[in-house]
Amino acid sequence: MVTEMKRVTIQDELRKNPQLKQEDIDAMRDWVETQTQLPKITDLTIVLFIHCCFYDIEEAKKTLIKFYNFQYNVPQICLNRDPSNEEIIQIAKAVGIVILDGRDKNGNVVVFQRLIDTNPARYNMDLTVKLSHMLCTIWQLENGTSQGTVLVYDQRGFGLSHMAKGSLSSLKNMIHYVQECAPINVVGIHVIYTNAVIDAILSLFKPFMKSSLYKLIKTYREENLQEFFEIVPQNVLPKEYGGQQPSLQELSEIGYGKLLANRDFFLEDDAIIQEAAEMVRSKNPGFFRTVGSWVGLGE
Repeated sequence: MVTEMKRVTIQDELRKNPQLKQEDIDAMRDWVETQTQLPKITDLTIVLFIHCCFYDIEEAKKTLIKFYNFQYNVPQICLNRDPSNEEIIQIAKAVGIVILDGRDKNGNVVVFQRLIDTNPARYNMDLTVKLSHMLCTIWQLENGTSQGTVLVYDQRGFGLSHMAKGSLSSLKNMIHYVQECAPINVVGIHVIYTNAVIDAILSLFKPFMKSSLYKLIKTYREENLQEFFEIVPQNVLPKEYGGQQPSLQELSEIGYGKLLANRDFFLEDDAIIQEAAEMVRSKNPGFFRTVGSWVGLGE
């Protein structure tokens, strides 16, 4: 069970989201119970997918299926999430990922990422996505839905040698997760402290991204950071950016501590996903299909 953590309730979500209806939750619950390829799913999970699909129940069903297909097929991101594992300890030391307490000017949640250790040998793309996935999972268990999510990447110290640490399939998996099946609405991607090398790296993403997602990317050189601060207020940022929050490293350590406090949750959830994946492989192998160099929905 999750310990030392507040839990959002369905009643909280119904109060927060007037468009959310109990009858829609119940209807999707009835449908989930008929889907033998899915594991046991909480009502909060159902709410997250209804919300991220703008209350379109049929779209929520499709996205939920894609999400669990991804969980089953990409274990390097979605399984082995024990926060006491050495690989997770090391990536948490190398990459600072924090979900800020404040919001952007439009009320969206801000997920902020920057290298703490710029040594490329310490970087791993899959583990970075796994860490982000774990942090967002705990945040949603505590807070539920959010109006939207803004992703911020401080690219200082990041270069081609870091990109070389990830495979093409890693890049595709990361993009697929964000744009196809994560139970969040990404409404902005801000890349700060860019340079010509970072611009070249970002161009590598374009062939794998839908135009609607790629258009969300905004880049900022050091000299025009004020434009970024007009979207994400400076006061909600870590103190090294002139904000009123602790440093990014301090915030990262707080976030990692929360993962450790909820280790039992991750171990239990991993077991549930693994068991469901094994059942699907034995009874419904058609649920799996290789698409290009990554595994996706058989549709």
